[in-house]
Amino acid sequence: MSDELASDVLFEEVDEDGICVLTINRPQALNAMDGELVGQLWHWFYQVDGRDDVRVVILTAAGDRAFCVGADLKERKGMSDAEVEQRLRDYRGTFRVIESCSKPVICAINGFALGGGLEIALAC
Repeated sequence: MSDELASDVLFEEVDEDGICVLTINRPQALNAMDGELVGQLWHWFYQVDGRDDVRVVILTAAGDRAFCVGADLKERKGMSDAEVEQRLRDYRGTFRVIESCSKPVICAINGFALGGGLEIALAC
């Protein structure tokens, strides 16, 4: 995977017990969801769902203040109504990918889980 793809969601390789860790990695923004982060979450859950060596996924976040505070309002500020609607569809699609993962997904919440961040936790 390219460094660009791995920046907002970090993938920790599967250990001998079949456990992999996905880490939301935007602590400077309290792990708020922007388009890039949502796309990377979707990508990684799609990838791990198809891997036979993954038995369990742990989803956590970098930093100790927030697991995820929901939508990135700074990103949303510059969006048109149509773009906001598309982003909401992107969020829902990502929540569905997490929820429908064939592997057990454990959410290791470390700090605030607000709005869409709570929806991520509930999808696990």
